[in-house]
Amino acid sequence: MVLKMRDTQTEVKHRILSDYLGAWAGIITSGLARQAAAITARGIPFRCRLMYVDGFAHKGRYAGDTAEVLRKGAPNTPTWGSPILGIQALDRVKEHALKTYGLAVETVAVLSEIEAENFQDLKESLELAGLDGRLVFDLPQSLADGQIVAIHGDFLKHLDAVVRLAQDRYTFSFFLLDPYGPTGIPYQAVSRVISLQRTDVMINFPYLALHRSLGVLAHTEEMPADRATLANYDEMFGTQRWRDVIHRTKGDASLDKVSDKVEVELAKYYLERLQAADPELAVKHIKLQFHDRDRTIFYLYLTTHDPNGALTLNKVLSEAELTQFVLKWDYQQAKWLHDAQNVGQDFQQDLLFGLSDEKPPESHKPREVDISAHAMDIWRTFRGQTRKVRQVYTSLANSDLFPSDVTKALSHLKKHKLADYKDTKMDTSIFFKKEGG
Repeated sequence: MVLKMRDTQTEVKHRILSDYLGAWAGIITSGLARQAAAITARGIPFRCRLMYVDGFAHKGRYAGDTAEVLRKGAPNTPTWGSPILGIQALDRVKEHALKTYGLAVETVAVLSEIEAENFQDLKESLELAGLDGRLVFDLPQSLADGQIVAIHGDFLKHLDAVVRLAQDRYTFSFFLLDPYGPTGIPYQAVSRVISLQRTDVMINFPYLALHRSLGVLAHTEEMPADRATLANYDEMFGTQRWRDVIHRTKGDASLDKVSDKVEVELAKYYLERLQAADPELAVKHIKLQFHDRDRTIFYLYLTTHDPNGALTLNKVLSEAELTQFVLKWDYQQAKWLHDAQNVGQDFQQDLLFGLSDEKPPESHKPREVDISAHAMDIWRTFRGQTRKVRQVYTSLANSDLFPSDVTKALSHLKKHKLADYKDTKMDTSIFFKKEGG
């Protein structure tokens, strides 16, 4: 088996996946704990299932993280890919829910890989992770607790069956739609998945591949290859109007002179296309770059119907931006040292001269949030009304606030006698007074 090293942008993607999956599942289980207690007290069985779906699972592991391999060589322990990271995240939440709330949560997974060699490597990765005893290879009508379905085939051809599993009334699903290579996922398929209730989704938008194809639009005569390229992106956006976005943004300028502007507008347009699939959807995104230069490779878009999830995504993605900066810095240091150790003595001094003597960048930096200003915005929106905490979160789903910011803002209102409530759980009612005092 030939394994690739995990580059910095993939490591950031995996951290986002693990961090948000854990937070997403935690939001669900903590929210259901009180409901479960009330239902079981009446002698009615309570069910909750968390399903992780990885539509393009690939091999399931890497040869190690790039910077660490440069420093120390290949690691002795596996560097897991998204299929195993996703399963492990849900398994941790399952254990936590039982220990903390006494809540028995089912966890299942569906993994799909089209390439035969990759699929065999995926099975080997699952075995190394101790998960082979949970594997089945045919997609059933329903899944038993703990089952992992590994499909050798085209995920899009199995989408109907997977969607039916996600529509189960007891199931909360997380889909990772992250195809390998330059081809995007058809909008028709993406819109079906993101529109599902009780479903959060992470989508890879392959911007670099799209950017490299934009010159096709300038051709005076379309060749068959040009038509195929444009048709691929028409399918990804679900419309040809993305072409108009480019023409409108570019004007008479050459593409290379306005490439940054075009990138911003195309990223914004894809976000709008996702939101168009469901008006109640919150959509967040982050751009991930090459490890050695400030150039975008792809964007990740994350969608949710849960307002708490939307604000949690703000926090996860903010931390991911800082992580990306730190990992890129770390790679540069490792590369300089590696090169210095593998060249002749005469060149070492020149290479080491380029090594930064600065301290590593801080992985966390203070955010500047005007809590009192946000608090007053919330009060002006709801003054004189009684609303659930969830409704406050919903009104802020498209903001860049964190859940902790909302908690502080509500506390500010309570302190100044502009709001009254007992706690900040999602179903708690808040009375917003017309005036202070």
